[in-house]
Amino acid sequence: MFVSDVLSEDVPKMIQSAVYPKPKVICSDTLKPRYVSLAENVLSQLTDIESVITVDPGQRGLQHLLIPGEFTKVCLDLSTRAKTVGILLGFPIFDTEPVEENDGVAGAIYLARALNALDVEVYFIVDEGANRLTDCLSKCKSKGFVHQNNPFIQVGANTEGLADISEGKFTHLIAIERPSPAADGKYYTMRARDISHSVGSMAEIFRQAEQDPNITTIGIGDGGNELGMGKVRESVKSNIPNGQTIAADVTSDYLISCGVSNWGGQAVAAGLYALQACPVHSRYRRRAIGVHKPPPLDDLLLNPERDLELHQWLTELGFRDGCSGKNELSVDGLDYHEVHAKVLRDLIKVVDV
Repeated sequence: MFVSDVLSEDVPKMIQSAVYPKPKVICSDTLKPRYVSLAENVLSQLTDIESVITVDPGQRGLQHLLIPGEFTKVCLDLSTRAKTVGILLGFPIFDTEPVEENDGVAGAIYLARALNALDVEVYFIVDEGANRLTDCLSKCKSKGFVHQNNPFIQVGANTEGLADISEGKFTHLIAIERPSPAADGKYYTMRARDISHSVGSMAEIFRQAEQDPNITTIGIGDGGNELGMGKVRESVKSNIPNGQTIAADVTSDYLISCGVSNWGGQAVAAGLYALQACPVHSRYRRRAIGVHKPPPLDDLLLNPERDLELHQWLTELGFRDGCSGKNELSVDGLDYHEVHAKVLRDLIKVVDV
């Protein structure tokens, strides 16, 4: 286990404590166990980032889905261990193309952008036949929203595509706004509408990964019916409308619960930037794992003008609000300019210091 490359008694000789931030060691995984160092003020930044995305404008009962400290652990684990990451996305709720709602798509693009900036290999994992979604993801590089042409794996209704996942190529799997089967094996919307006929077998990917100690699974969701939310299954059943029916049955190693799933992707990007800019954590990355190339903020987190362009582009592609069903600049029934743009500005304010 590597915690520090300097003995405690030698720190005053090597580091000017008046200007060097106070270090903190965090246990990111109690089962392994794994420990990671960062500055105390950056730990506070990560806490502030989490606060930005855990507001509950849709009044869904988000406070019942939160696990304190999970967001920080996700950022630390990705910063130090991520090499090849699969991002699972696509929540099919419509009967016409595109079948997927717009929440989760922008968040997945943010995740890919940030991980690309850290030289992490990224794959998008989508349903077979999700043509509009794959077309969108394949054009992200040419639009400048990601740094690499990230390949995608299509998973069918049975187990097609699972072999690509189970060959040990992934260090992490992140599901963002991806439906999970409930206890009865069916997939439901927040209103308890059965959408099982439209959903591929990505849940099996998470279930397989849970049996592999070398793969870390991360769930990002906002309602209790997404992959990973099985970690708070009983709370969903007790506190979320229709919870007894829709509660996710598939768990994850880490869970990020947020007001809108897209915000989770943006927050991880902001958190990864804060860690790369942290002198304590960057020292850990450089000396402990031999990697450090601190990128500028814009390499991980889109600025407000580019974020607006991204959401306008997704609207032009036909993605619709999952709550209203309308093809407009809103996500989960919340206006982009009034709500979502402010969340991004608040995230930037936390880390751009």
